[in-house]
Amino acid sequence: MNYYEMQEAVSDAEKTLRFADIATKNIARMLVGRLRKVGNSYHETDILISLKRELKSFNSTTRTWK
Repeated sequence: MNYYEMQEAVSDAEKTLRFADIATKNIARMLVGRLRKVGNSYHETDILISLKRELKSFNSTTRTWK
């Protein structure tokens, strides 16, 4: 891989992350009221545990992340 190819790969990765951030915001709206349907398997339970752990860092009073 040469320098140009590396720069192109980094640019593609940054673009993918920007699209992922936009998708995350849209998906978060859809999750409200639907999370109780998750948790039927061990893997899904792990996802719920991770989400809960992540949300502990969010202060709902000040609406900011710690």
